Amino acid sequence: MTAIHETAYPRIRSNVTDQELSELYTPSPEEVKFADINTQAPLQKLGLLILLKTFQRLGYFPMLSSVPQRVIDHIARCVGLEHFVDSLESYEKVGSRRRHTPRIRVRLDIKEFSSGGQHVMEKAFTDACQTKDIIADIINAGIEELVRRRYELPAFSTLLRTARRVRVIVNRRFYQNVSDALSESQKQIICGLLEQKPTDLQSGWHRLKLEPKKATTKNMRQLIDQLRWLVSLNGGKHLLDSVPEAKLQRFASEACSLNITQMNEMESKKRFTLAMALIRTQTALAIDDLTEMFSRSVAKLHNRGKQALDEYHHQHRQKTENLIEILSKMLGVLDPCLPATSQIKAIALIVGDNSEQIAFDCEAYLGYAGNNYLPFLPSFYKNQRRNLFWFLENLHPKSTSSDKALEEAITFLINHKDSRAKFLSIKTSEKDTDQDLVLDLSWIPNKWWKTVTGTLSRDADIEEVNRRYFEICLFSQVWLELKSGDLFIGGSEKFGDWRNQLISWKEYNESCDAYCQQIGCHTTPNQFVSNLKTWLTETIEKVDATFPQNESVSIKDGEPVIRRLKKREKPEGFATVEQLITSRLPECDILEILSDTEHWINWTKDFGPISGFDSRLSSPQPRYIGTTFCYGCNLGPTQTARSVKDLSRKGVAYVNRRHIDEEKLLNANVKVINEYNKFALPKLWGSGKSASADGTKWDVYEQNLLSEYHIRYGGWGGIGYYHVSDTYIALFSNFISCGVWEAVYILDGLLENKSEIRPDTLHADTQGQSETVFGLAHLLSIQLMPRIRNFKDLKFYLPAENLGTSHLNDLFDGIIDWDLIQTHFHDMLRVIISISQGKIRSSTILRKLGTYSRKNKLYFAFRELGRVIRTVFLLNYIADIELRRTIGNATNLSEWWNRFVQWVAFGGEEIRENNRIQQRKIIRYNHLVANLVIFHNVVTMTRIIKQLIAEGHTVTPEILERIAPYQTEHINRFGSYLLQFDRIPLPMGSDLEF
Repeated sequence: MTAIHETAYPRIRSNVTDQELSELYTPSPEEVKFADINTQAPLQKLGLLILLKTFQRLGYFPMLSSVPQRVIDHIARCVGLEHFVDSLESYEKVGSRRRHTPRIRVRLDIKEFSSGGQHVMEKAFTDACQTKDIIADIINAGIEELVRRRYELPAFSTLLRTARRVRVIVNRRFYQNVSDALSESQKQIICGLLEQKPTDLQSGWHRLKLEPKKATTKNMRQLIDQLRWLVSLNGGKHLLDSVPEAKLQRFASEACSLNITQMNEMESKKRFTLAMALIRTQTALAIDDLTEMFSRSVAKLHNRGKQALDEYHHQHRQKTENLIEILSKMLGVLDPCLPATSQIKAIALIVGDNSEQIAFDCEAYLGYAGNNYLPFLPSFYKNQRRNLFWFLENLHPKSTSSDKALEEAITFLINHKDSRAKFLSIKTSEKDTDQDLVLDLSWIPNKWWKTVTGTLSRDADIEEVNRRYFEICLFSQVWLELKSGDLFIGGSEKFGDWRNQLISWKEYNESCDAYCQQIGCHTTPNQFVSNLKTWLTETIEKVDATFPQNESVSIKDGEPVIRRLKKREKPEGFATVEQLITSRLPECDILEILSDTEHWINWTKDFGPISGFDSRLSSPQPRYIGTTFCYGCNLGPTQTARSVKDLSRKGVAYVNRRHIDEEKLLNANVKVINEYNKFALPKLWGSGKSASADGTKWDVYEQNLLSEYHIRYGGWGGIGYYHVSDTYIALFSNFISCGVWEAVYILDGLLENKSEIRPDTLHADTQGQSETVFGLAHLLSIQLMPRIRNFKDLKFYLPAENLGTSHLNDLFDGIIDWDLIQTHFHDMLRVIISISQGKIRSSTILRKLGTYSRKNKLYFAFRELGRVIRTVFLLNYIADIELRRTIGNATNLSEWWNRFVQWVAFGGEEIRENNRIQQRKIIRYNHLVANLVIFHNVVTMTRIIKQLIAEGHTVTPEILERIAPYQTEHINRFGSYLLQFDRIPLPMGSDLEF
């Protein structure tokens, strides 16, 4: 049953603070006058004021017996009526309350619930049930709407009873509509999925939830078969069009958490609806997975070609050296003073009888010159040809622009898939005319042109192409254009047409002025560009003028050379205070930390049945703590059951599967961060206005589509990508592939951060930046300040050719194209507003704009804007030593966090799950536990610091600034654990006074 404390229903805390009494419950002179006008007897006056002040806080009239005594005593003391407190019981008996409540409503302009509130509440509940199933969430939506419409809140039991009734009505309507629309054959298909025959190795329901393996030829064929099967099941997908997308996702999540037995136990209409939602979701996911596998297969084909070229060069190094030696000898005998016949004879003696072999070796060398690995590709392509063709035939990539040349080439190739000829005619005859049409080959890149067509000139009349190279070239271009968004796959989430996710131009026009005012930029393109140009020009002039005084940076051979920063000295007394704090941290284990923090801040509040219909657990908090400990420390259910008394393997796995999802873990983290932000100590470490982003590798099983081998990290795995506040606590976490450029995900962490700590400056390493990311971040009002490894290789750009500098000329290597930014200003801003409104994720856009695209002008516009912003940043980086120190400290903090979060996962650095949802959950469990350890440390350190100050030790803010909360020496990670939730910890104290 949903409890009142799980909702936003207002209550008065029993432990009201003095500040709350003063701010919330002190009657104003006007309110005292109001009481004097409406009653004469002192007792009635006190009762009226208590009702008035509590109603202002709660939105409903409580029984006076439920109001904390401290509140009553405070109000009575404020108006000098302390002697009447003991007589308040008679106030409600004589009918004064009934007369006073209407007058309070009039004064506060509040409508009585009975005059239309029921309708407003039910309407809000009905709207909320379109996307939500958790009763607490539905009740909160109703409370919000009643407050907005200025209605008195009803009793909590009324809200609870009505929310349950409305949820049943709404969901039954969805179930009924879907069930009625399903044909008997479609119902039979679903029933077949939920049958477990003794002869079957796995049920259809289990097969429906299978995860793809790594990208190999064999696994791609298996995924193709899986998608074919899913498409055969998904014939009724249009029947779900009337169900809101958010509700479908909840239905699919619920279905995914259930086994066959649980599905068969539920009502048939609900069973059919949940099954159809999961089939639809899994079909879209399979399309994404197959497209991802196609992309990786083509990328692997090219990587193997490059490796083969390197091996070829290594093996034929001696032949190359021999050819160079022959050429050197020939040049040595060429003398203009000698007769030509003498020179020819001398060359003939050098060449000897090996002229044909030398010519052959030269031909071979020229074929692979200039890193041309294309001739090696056919030998690796043969085994993949069938799968790649099936991908094109069944997923039909479409163009997102008016350029249909590649789309037409795909159709042409599919029509000639059975051809085995060496050359393929690209002429097609029109049925109604005698004219021959030639396939448009404009999509073929220059590096492929000679290999595919046999000629160097792009103006030559081409009638046939080398079939094998044409196929490989086309598949390669499809791969690149899917990455850049120039092609899309219908029905795909990740590779769908991203333009459909943008707000309409009408919505853009309605939102543009407000958004520009919010971020402080002009709405007119010419003024926006003018301001950028002025900013860049003034920055260049300022840095150039102060450069002679800059002793830490010099320019040598056109490249900036930056000297290493000196370490700052630690303040006097730092070592003593640090040692005292460390030595006084009480020994504990992580399970005790989770229990203490739960008592303090109730971080498990949002945990509960995912479906909203499962019965609640008895004594849920200890089980939620045990489950968080299990997955956050990466122990696994079996090891946790061995280490913690009264926890079972099945019980832990059940809670993880049925009660905790990614969103609930995110909400728990937000709760921890907001409570952490109330403490004084973290404010000494940072302002909360900046954060750093970095990733750390987690080992993952190889048989996994997310898992990838990456030379930067070494081994197979995925990346836990974290955004860490300058106050040391992590705000957001994600789990991404090793092969992805981390900058794609860098902005998501700030934009999806729901906590009260709201950074606007973001630090990262080289992987966290690019020109397009700088451009996107600027329009999102995020200052990107990365530490870039190959700083000297980056380009600086001038605003105009005629702008000269006295000291920095050697740095600049380009001119900004202002017309491009101005022309596409509104297109860029439309993308940005779509991101800010949650219509599309920034990572989705950056995946498309992070790859060169000759067709997408938006890519060039964002890149050009990014060049302006990055040039300004690089100039400031050169000029400001404190900026460099800040960036260095921020990125060091991220590396420190990475080591800390891996320390918390003492069960191992390998995620022993092949399910991508569970992998992401483990990252967020681990993030949550790490944040809770930091929170616990801050609570304990605050208590110790107060003790040290009381004892007369010199403790200054300068000393505390250098002491981090990543303390681990006092925490025992190994051995047996005892979950004692009945052990009450000492109360928290967040303030500090020096």
